[in-house]
Amino acid sequence: MNAKNLHTLGIDIGSTTVKIAILNDENEVLFSDYERHFANIQETLSDLLGRALYKLGPIQVSPVITGSGGLTLAKHLGVPFVQEVIAVSTALQDYAPQTDVAIELGGEDAKIIYFEGGNVEQRMNGVCAGGTGSFIDQMASLLQTDAEGLNEYAKTYSAIYPIAARCGVFAKSDIQPLINEGAAKSDLAVSIFQAIVNQTISGLACGKPIRGNVVFLGGPLHFLTELKARFIDVLGLEGDAVVEVEDSHLFAAMGSALSSKDDKIFSADEMIKELTNGKHIAMEINRLDPLFKDEQDYNKFKERHDKAKVIKGDLESYKGDVFLGIDAGSTTSKLALISDKGELLYSFYAGNEGSPLKMVMTALKHIYSILPEGVTIKKSCVTGYGEALIKEALMIDLGEIETVAHYKAAAFFEPDVDFILDIGGQDMKCIRIKNGVLDNNNDKLCGTVEYYYSGRDKGRQKTDAEFSADLKNWLGNTEIRAVILDPAAASFKAQLEKDGFKVKKAKNDVLDGIRFVATLLLTGSIFIDKSCENLIKEFASYIWDAKAADKGEDKPVKEHDHALDALRYFCMTIIRMRPGIRILK
Repeated sequence: MNAKNLHTLGIDIGSTTVKIAILNDENEVLFSDYERHFANIQETLSDLLGRALYKLGPIQVSPVITGSGGLTLAKHLGVPFVQEVIAVSTALQDYAPQTDVAIELGGEDAKIIYFEGGNVEQRMNGVCAGGTGSFIDQMASLLQTDAEGLNEYAKTYSAIYPIAARCGVFAKSDIQPLINEGAAKSDLAVSIFQAIVNQTISGLACGKPIRGNVVFLGGPLHFLTELKARFIDVLGLEGDAVVEVEDSHLFAAMGSALSSKDDKIFSADEMIKELTNGKHIAMEINRLDPLFKDEQDYNKFKERHDKAKVIKGDLESYKGDVFLGIDAGSTTSKLALISDKGELLYSFYAGNEGSPLKMVMTALKHIYSILPEGVTIKKSCVTGYGEALIKEALMIDLGEIETVAHYKAAAFFEPDVDFILDIGGQDMKCIRIKNGVLDNNNDKLCGTVEYYYSGRDKGRQKTDAEFSADLKNWLGNTEIRAVILDPAAASFKAQLEKDGFKVKKAKNDVLDGIRFVATLLLTGSIFIDKSCENLIKEFASYIWDAKAADKGEDKPVKEHDHALDALRYFCMTIIRMRPGIRILK
């Protein structure tokens, strides 16, 4: 075989993309390409190889595969597989040997790789794809753009908001209110990038310094210049400390090619045929059974559910009073006009496009333009996330809690309804009804009374013994399982245990705790009684630290927050985040 026609082929099968790199015997990149696979890996790889064949002509390749989705394909083709961190390390040793730290973002993974005196340490995200390429796509869709559009917006920012990147749900909960309040897309875009930086550095580095010569790898950091710029700014990198490399999004594929030992050799044509021979590579996953066994089963389901239909009337021919309902949701706006008999005369449903008020006004203008003579909007009511804003801005007659609105509508069609499931843009609700009343006590917790003492306000700080005595008097005959205590309060712990209390160390994760409490409040899993006056006051004054935000940190202002800390301790220690929220009784 002519050695000049034998090339090494590196294939990187990522969570969202396929990358290939073909090198000659001097490790020069002759061909490289990058394509999203949309779960169709074989066809995508075949297409990339076809492009290589077109450019390079008939060639022999010695392939090596890497990536999160590459092991099954490697077994199918009978070619070597190399771990991604080894592939990246191999490429860096050849193309950028001065590298001390590599930061890599992929479609669903994030990595920091430390190179220390010949030792390689990799830190990688877990099952959550927060702060990765898929997270960026999700956030971009909120701003009605794509990743490149997000990058363009970020070039003209003027302010950075604190946004969570650990989870797309939390991030949306931060971003959506900002969108609804009219925050500039440029500021939101850079805030998203800043959140990714914060998540990567804090979540993966975990305090280990990122210093020396740093290289940025992976598609998001290759194509999104403003994201890379945020990393550079936060890390304080200057000059040669930023290692610039070509094809930074292809380093895993290039490293795979460099790892080739000529164990298996294909012609490019042979490999394409092997990928397109009609054999489907079975994915190593378990699949759920389909919702319906067959078409007949589906038709039965549809027939059963079609029995409950909204009765529709004709607005053009209608005369008399109508009633307007508005649902200002987190991501969409819905409007309905009904007759005095409950017939649906008009409906509207559309995305908020960043401004729920504007969208509702657009819908109202259309309603008034088509409203026939002799028809009067007698009463109006609004519900949803934007209830307060819409009610105030448009002088709507009534505002209603969303769960109550759901129940009233359901009871209209099915008076004996006892369960309602609602999946919205940013929330999910399970509503139980007992004896015609919403059941809010099932798996719910309510803060009912509080003990609060401020040494600052009273002019005297109490001793541990005095606080313990106060607690005993305050509890009276109430039996408790344990006192959840700040882990830093060692002397108070000793005093409580001396006085016969069982003490449980609080889980003190500040940022996670804040997000979790917010989620519990949003989903109605915890309630606060009006008697908890100090806790309610602290909610009103709790803000993010602007100085910390300027440094790229998420940090609350630690003032007047003792009651909030107590609530956070309870939620994080007793209530656990599961595939739903579980209350330990």
